[in-house]
This record gives sequence, structure tokens and C-alpha cells, in this order.
Amino acid sequence: MWENQLVRRAARNANDWHVADERQAGRVERLRADFDWIMARADLLSPEDELPWDALYRAGEAALSLEGQEALVSLMFEPHAELVDGLAACMHAEEDVAHRIDGAVRAGDVLAALESQYDWTDGIDYDSPDAQARVWYVSEEKLEPRLGERHEEPLEPYEQPLCPGRDAVRMRRDLAGFDPADSLGAFLLRHPEHRHMARRLQIVGNIEFGEIRDNTIGAGMIPIDLLRCKLSFFGATKFDPRSDRWLRITMYQGAPFPDELATLDPDDLVYPPLEEAVATR
Repeated sequence: MWENQLVRRAARNANDWHVADERQAGRVERLRADFDWIMARADLLSPEDELPWDALYRAGEAALSLEGQEALVSLMFEPHAELVDGLAACMHAEEDVAHRIDGAVRAGDVLAALESQYDWTDGIDYDSPDAQARVWYVSEEKLEPRLGERHEEPLEPYEQPLCPGRDAVRMRRDLAGFDPADSLGAFLLRHPEHRHMARRLQIVGNIEFGEIRDNTIGAGMIPIDLLRCKLSFFGATKFDPRSDRWLRITMYQGAPFPDELATLDPDDLVYPPLEEAVATR
């Protein structure tokens, strides 16, 4: 039922992935073990199984690391190009469309939405220095987001609204002391510093995967945790964190040369062929 060759090629790719960063090296090592589980389960799949993908995914969700779950879901997409290829055209942000805040909603409903959408912040103490160790700002030279040290550099006046977890907690605190029957508009007149968070909440509130559920300004945050999804769309693989500021990547490994474009399947170049992978080990 499943292309077991592709699973084994993905496993070989993980075996060839080496990094110096201890945290990522541990993840890669666990991923290699996860592929043993995935390959064993792949061999057991049958067209007669009832909802085989659902059963496989739910079993993987309980048994695999996050790296392994990502690999499993990616592999499950592969046999269904007719279902997933068209989705690439709608995976963009409509940044030119302005979102007008609905100020008529009740403050109590906004508080409930914050508590539901950002319940993952309950385990983060944003009053601790480590939880607010970093500051996102825009560099004057390249006009790109940069990460600085909050407690060591005078960057707070230039801070960008790229810490939704902390800002949601601050807005929840102020809303908790506001009349729940009053409007969001009245609340924002008193607390205009929460306008960006109110807008963000109304944008992502109905989008299941619309928010990064992690502390983006914490001392333990590393770029790979934020960038690996985005960079994978550009053909990046084998992410290699070099510090807490940047990471090295492999771009388009296995991509064809110009004279090979007519003879190779562009959708079959993500993982190395088994014979080449074996030869390079």
C-alpha cells in the first residue's frame, strides 16, 4: 500500500544528518529510532485496513517524537499528490488586506477567547528574566528581524510585536479587571497598548494552526524551532544550528542539473536514492 522504498530513503536521509549542536543532535538521534518504528509499521499496512492512515497517525502521535511525527505526516502526503499539490497555492498570507478590529464584541467574550487560544501560556512565567530574555527588532542596515538581549542592550524602545504569548498574558490581566459586559472598543480606549493583540486574536482565533505556540522571547529559544517549517518550503533540509542566532541549512540536495531536468521527476528528489545513500555511508 505504501511506498516502503520512500520510507527507507527518508530513513537514510536521517542517518546522513549530522550536527554539532547537542540539543538538535539528540533530536536527530531520536528521529533515526523513530524511523525504525515507522518502517516496521509501514510493512504491516494493508489496503484492507479500516482507516489505515488514521490508525497509523494516531499510533505515531503516541509513540514518536515531534521530529518523527513530522516525518510521518510528510511521508503520508506523498502518495496523494492529487489531494495536496493544489494546497500550495493557498498557503500564503494576505498581508495587503487590513483587518479592522471588531470593537463591538463583549470584553468577557474576548477574555474567554484569549484563555482558549493562548491557554499554552499558563506554563510560562513571563515575570521571570529568562522568559523575557530576548527582544525582536528590525535592523537599520538590512531591515530584517533581529534578536537581541533585553537585559544587556537598550532595545526595548524598538521592540516588534513578535511575542504574542507574553502580550496575550498582559492583555488577559487587564481584561480580568474590566467589566465583562462592556465592549472591546471601550477596553482599548483605556488600554490602547493592546490594540495589536486584539487584532491578532481576531485574525488567528478561527485558524487552528495560526499561531506559534511557544515563547518567542525566551532564553532557550533557538532559530530552528521557528524557521524549520518556513525554510522547508524553500527546499532546505538538514538544519544545523550554529548558535542561538542562526543556523546552517542544506539547500536543494539532490536537485537536478540543467541537462537532467527532462529526465528526472522533480517530486522525487527530496530524499536520496537508496543505492547512493548506502554508498556514501
